[in-house]
Amino acid sequence: MVVRGGGHNRFFEMPKLLASLKSASPVSSVEPLKRFAVVLHIESVVLTGVLVAAAMLVSSPLPDTS
Repeated sequence: MVVRGGGHNRFFEMPKLLASLKSASPVSSVEPLKRFAVVLHIESVVLTGVLVAAAMLVSSPLPDTS
């Protein structure tokens, strides 16, 4: 999911953001910037969850071991 979000940002959101930043109007770049930030935020939350799950799995004992 994190890779998918990064790919979405790279191939769909970033070109729109760069095109709007090149335009003369700063108002036109607000919406693409917000969408880019939302996808980054979702990616970071998911990645944090993955790291927490990995930490829990690493610290738990293997089954059938004492």
